[in-house]
Amino acid sequence: MTDIRKLPDIDCTVIGDAMIDVVLPLTDVQDIASLAEGGVTNTTRRLFGGGAANIAHHVKKLGGSSAFTGRVGDDYFGRLFLDDLEKNGIVTNVAIDTGANTGTVFALVFPNGQRFFIDDRGANANLQYKDIDLSLIRRSRFLCFLGYSYQDEGFMDCIEKVLDELPDGVAVVFNPGAPNLAAKYRTVFTDVIREHVSVLILNKAEAKNLTQRDSEKDMLDSLLAIVDTVALTKGEQGSIVATRDEFHEIKTTPLTPLDTTGAGDAYAAGLVYGLSQNQGLRETGKYASRIAGGVVTHFGARENSLD
Repeated sequence: MTDIRKLPDIDCTVIGDAMIDVVLPLTDVQDIASLAEGGVTNTTRRLFGGGAANIAHHVKKLGGSSAFTGRVGDDYFGRLFLDDLEKNGIVTNVAIDTGANTGTVFALVFPNGQRFFIDDRGANANLQYKDIDLSLIRRSRFLCFLGYSYQDEGFMDCIEKVLDELPDGVAVVFNPGAPNLAAKYRTVFTDVIREHVSVLILNKAEAKNLTQRDSEKDMLDSLLAIVDTVALTKGEQGSIVATRDEFHEIKTTPLTPLDTTGAGDAYAAGLVYGLSQNQGLRETGKYASRIAGGVVTHFGARENSLD
């Protein structure tokens, strides 16, 4: 008989970044020109962000249960960040760093919705194994983390220890985070995926850098040789969700993006939530695509603003 006290009660625990996003929308050529030498603008918006925190936020918003593990500074923004997580019902395992500021991302958003980032990782760079509450992970259906955190010196050792402690029954979800990271950490990511990951979520540029293949078929064949499930996102061209036995191409609803920041995080959350609810792979892929589509219609990865 199954001991119900040991059943997972958290759909997803996410380990990684807590960020404050400072978003500057550049809506036309005049806006861009105004940033020439000596230019001044007051059109920035401050928003809660960080890929890991975004995923935890969206899973909870979709009706699931989520936990976030990370590190913030002992400052005004860190307190706001923690308060926002708790107000949204997200289980928190957040260390307070008295020697660093809360991480910040400055995002330029261009008229076509694409963006350029400059980041100060702040307290995120100091996340340590001792900060991780393994009991939360043991209570979870999924553990999710992103490649962004591999920029920080101690994260590789930290996540390896966590993965080595992972109990049976907790599925690992991984996203490389960015094409340049997939290239830089190709060997490390490939080893982690092969040894620990059940669900890999990545865009086409990341897949190309990770596999060193050019065609979608070759990318998928290469990835499915080392992981059970792949979700390959292609922006406005939709996505592919596949296992060795299933292949589903998901179309998107045409829309005009305002800001694509956080679309990948929302997609990941939709996929994780769908899988946690035992939806079929095709339905889960369609659901994730709809969730990602909703995010690009507003500035920032989430609707809530600090301003």
